[in-house]
Amino acid sequence: MPLPGVAARWGSAPVFVCVATAANFWMQHAIGGRAPFLPFFPAVIATGLLAGIGPGIVALLLSALAVDLFWMEPIGRLSLTRPGDLAAVAMFVLSAVTALAISILARQLLIEARQTRESLKDALKLLRQDERRWRAMLNAQPECVKVVAPDGSLLDMNPAGLTMIEAESMEDVRGRSIFSLIEPTQLDAFRELQQAALSGQPLQEPREFEIVGLRGTRRLMESHSVPLYDEAGGVSAVLSVTRDISERRRAETALRDAAQRKDEFLATLAHELRNPMAPIRYAAASLRAGMPEQALQHARDVIERQGKQMARLLDDLLDMSRVTRNVIELKRAIIDLRDLVSETTETAKPLLTNLQHRLVLSIPPDPLWVYGDAARLRQVIGNLLDNAAKYTPPAGRIEICLETVDVQAVMRVKDTGVGLSPEMIPRVFELFAQLHKSLRVAQGGLGIGLTVVKRLVELHGGTIEANSDGLHRGAEFTVRLPLVAVQARSGAESSGQDKSVPLRNSRPHVLIVDDNADAAETLADMMRLEGFPVGVAFDGAAALSAFERIRPAVVLLDMGLPDMSGTAVAREMRSRPHGKSVQIIAVTGWGQEHDREHSREAGVDLHLVKPVDPVALLQTLTRRIDAIAQVAS
Repeated sequence: MPLPGVAARWGSAPVFVCVATAANFWMQHAIGGRAPFLPFFPAVIATGLLAGIGPGIVALLLSALAVDLFWMEPIGRLSLTRPGDLAAVAMFVLSAVTALAISILARQLLIEARQTRESLKDALKLLRQDERRWRAMLNAQPECVKVVAPDGSLLDMNPAGLTMIEAESMEDVRGRSIFSLIEPTQLDAFRELQQAALSGQPLQEPREFEIVGLRGTRRLMESHSVPLYDEAGGVSAVLSVTRDISERRRAETALRDAAQRKDEFLATLAHELRNPMAPIRYAAASLRAGMPEQALQHARDVIERQGKQMARLLDDLLDMSRVTRNVIELKRAIIDLRDLVSETTETAKPLLTNLQHRLVLSIPPDPLWVYGDAARLRQVIGNLLDNAAKYTPPAGRIEICLETVDVQAVMRVKDTGVGLSPEMIPRVFELFAQLHKSLRVAQGGLGIGLTVVKRLVELHGGTIEANSDGLHRGAEFTVRLPLVAVQARSGAESSGQDKSVPLRNSRPHVLIVDDNADAAETLADMMRLEGFPVGVAFDGAAALSAFERIRPAVVLLDMGLPDMSGTAVAREMRSRPHGKSVQIIAVTGWGQEHDREHSREAGVDLHLVKPVDPVALLQTLTRRIDAIAQVAS
């Protein structure tokens, strides 16, 4: 080991010579004065090996002086007088120089060996660091990264790949043929990928194929392969990066299906909106002066009937919007589910009679109290009943069964209609689902009714499920709602239904404000037929003028006027001396939650969305007028 430091190197020469001198005194005493130079050769060699050429030369000179001083005549003096002594010293110097040269060479080789060892150690450290870094990067990859031998046997694979093929560790699959994991029908695509990489010309585009895991799970994969070369430049293995595209493909399929359902829905919507328009236009064209009363009545009936159909379509669209935005509000009360079923089936009788269906009700004698929104629950029952009627051929049978199971009210709606195939059942509540469009048995509809039903039931804390034994074997929808424990109530309270109040004999003035002249005049005619004095205005300024002139008790106000907003009109009316007690009812096409909030802030008492059912509007007016009369008395 070469000595470090200048002092240590140069100080080693006298040290080694002193040691050799002491050893020589002992040895010369033992051998009788022969070979006095022998102990100094190791001193010179050791100094040259450990300290270098300079200290080695110093050691050589010191050794020669020590021999001359202590072992050559005259002892104790530095002088070479005899030829034999001079030759001996010369031979020592020559031999020592040779030994010193060899030691210097050995020293250089040791230094180079040490440097080489340190370099190799550093290189090995860097190599291990690189290996750990690349192994960490490989293990962090979510895709499968594998190395495959030319014969197809697996050499290495990262944890993500092991998970994809359902292997616990690399030892489970090391040496296993990769071809055994490929779906047999897709081996050609995978072989093409491998052969291209082995030939040194990998494919630019990835290939898709299906793998079968060790436990039988199938996955659709997308893979790209490149060759790995050895020192000679030959292909020694194939490196492949493979990703699982099963979820992506399912998502793409779902998006395509959703887009197709959306397109079908828009086509259906256009069809369903056009259908009522034709008879309305025909009926309107037949309303001529001098027409027989029977023809006029028929035209009025057609317009009313088709208007209701369009109103229902618009209500369905609004419900769909509320469902998708999750803004449905419930006005809850404790109600008897039996009453809601009875009322809804009574309303549906004309449809059932027209289709010659037989309706069978099974209603228990005891109340089924639920805490919910009566109008929304009627909508649930009505949609299910309407759905059963439309998808059941004429003269079919529809059953509605109510019962109590544990702490739930259970309603089953069962029909003998076209039924559902197993693949239809999971999709029956999806938005825009038109499951039987190819059977052409539906009597209209947008394919959003069951989606709304499901959301309404869930908002009430309940569940709904569909069952069917197959196509043409009927279907059954089961609704479960939580029961509440209450005391017996009177029939009027338990029904949850708004009861009609007879119109008072004294008719207060009603002001109708709408920029749609046809809508305003038609509504005014209907109110006049009911005996109300009516004023009509088509803009905000005219409305405020009429408000001052006739001082109405009720204002039916459209919120979208040409000259000023309906909220501004309402605020101005409220600011007038006689505007404190007037009932302001918004009748508008704007029905979003923020529209209702703006109406409330402007002093509007009730916000109704067009089209408004005429009977419901008259009932609302009746209640409002009755409330005004009670306050006045």
